[in-house]
Amino acid sequence: ASKDADEERIALERVKRIDAARAGLSDNLLVRSVLDSHGSTAESVKALYRTVADKVHERAQTEDNYCPETLVHFLLVEGSHIAALAYLDDEDGFTTHHFRLLALIVHDACRDLSKRYSHVKVGRCARNLTRQWLVHGDEFE
Repeated sequence: ASKDADEERIALERVKRIDAARAGLSDNLLVRSVLDSHGSTAESVKALYRTVADKVHERAQTEDNYCPETLVHFLLVEGSHIAALAYLDDEDGFTTHHFRLLALIVHDACRDLSKRYSHVKVGRCARNLTRQWLVHGDEFE
């Protein structure tokens, strides 16, 4: 009986990993498809968003227990980080307008994830990140 229980546990863990990988891949495709609805956005902004999506996908793959809330968290953190760096680079030509466009794309990706998963609350995640940043500054995470 112990051998059967161990085999069942191993099989269930394997199914959980496969399901998490499938969900992660599906969510990654959703995050990337957001660019389709932003056809007129400047190519430089789209390129930055692709960088955000790549970094988020890499980080999400390293998580042991993938969940869409983690993806939203990573999108918000990486999106704001990359936008801030681009905005501070005087030679990049990244304007406040570009900053806003990138924020809109990230927002749309988060919104689409929250539509897919009713339990994902983007506003709550953003407030938590803001609170953490106010308390811990840039040293956090």
